[in-house]
Amino acid sequence: MYDYDIVRNLGDLYVNLERYDDAIQIYKGIIKEYPDDIEVFKILAQLSKDAEYYDDALVYIEHALKFAPNDRELKNEREYLLNKKQQ
Repeated sequence: MYDYDIVRNLGDLYVNLERYDDAIQIYKGIIKEYPDDIEVFKILAQLSKDAEYYDDALVYIEHALKFAPNDRELKNEREYLLNKKQQ
């Protein structure tokens, strides 16, 4: 177990430094410890989408939708990702 805030701040710092792969690894670690953190799933989805890891982004969106099944933004993002996969 580790201090959530410190690790989350490190992930945010990596994003600000544009070290996206490092940030993704940090956020994946958070998910292992806090598997119901919808905000981290959203961040992982966005980072994965930006890196064109559409399959990964879709997985993170699906996980987030388990916690917020009526979230219109998440549903729209899922549709976008499904369309990108078909291109």
